[in-house]
Amino acid sequence: MGEKLGLGDAVLRRILNHTAPKTDVLHRHYVGLNEGDVAGALKLIQEALCGLLVHARQDV
Repeated sequence: MGEKLGLGDAVLRRILNHTAPKTDVLHRHYVGLNEGDVAGALKLIQEALCGLLVHARQDV
């Protein structure tokens, strides 16, 4: 869902608690995201998923 919403790789990796590939020096050493940095992205994902659920329930 995050990919569909256009969220960046660094944000998605932080949300999923994944580490950057060894070849990605920028994100491995210089970009450090905390919970506050991904809160907006998590809210977008939550709203999108809730929208899908509401849509699915209307089809039943």
